[in-house]
Amino acid sequence: MSGIYNCQVKFSIQYFHKAIILHTFSHQQDSSLSPILGPYLYEEIKRQRDLSDNIKNIVLNAKDTSPYKGDLEECNITGNNIMVGNSGDPTNNHIDILNISHEKGITDRKIYVPLSYGGTPDYINRVVNCGKTLFKNNFVALRDFLPFSQYREMLSSCSNVIMFHERQQAMGNISMSLWDGKKIFLSKTSIACLAERKRGHIIFSIQDDLSIDSVSS
Repeated sequence: MSGIYNCQVKFSIQYFHKAIILHTFSHQQDSSLSPILGPYLYEEIKRQRDLSDNIKNIVLNAKDTSPYKGDLEECNITGNNIMVGNSGDPTNNHIDILNISHEKGITDRKIYVPLSYGGTPDYINRVVNCGKTLFKNNFVALRDFLPFSQYREMLSSCSNVIMFHERQQAMGNISMSLWDGKKIFLSKTSIACLAERKRGHIIFSIQDDLSIDSVSS
């Protein structure tokens, strides 16, 4: 990976450990910390750092998705397009995965890339320039937020989702894509891939499985 974000898992664990040290020095010894982490990352951090049982994980969602339950149930896959990443944040390693996809000949369908939040204008412009150069009119940059119904319509045209981040990220998008029956390609070393496979979900590896044939079947 040519980007600088392939060490995010290690960094996350180190940063989390630092936060606990600061917390310990600023609070009484028997106090607890409640980080917002996916269950897999939480258990992995506890295992690697031998943390106290006072360190408790909390499970919550940033948004109640129950109003959209009906929409989720009715969503059908209508096309064979691809969604890449979940935001404009550089941790998506957009340019790496765009180049990999192009090298594998995946150029015959729309490539939708959400860029409506995260990332600097300079970085997003570089992603767009790269995408347009490689995929021409098949590259679609989503710079603005879409109404939920329109976003779901776009997603329904995508039978494949490719996300090349390493840290805990885009778990809601991944869950929604699994619900829809999409084929999901993740980095095989990412927290998301390890967590979803542990849950028994079928996740394809970018490193081992991504090809023109795998996104066409």
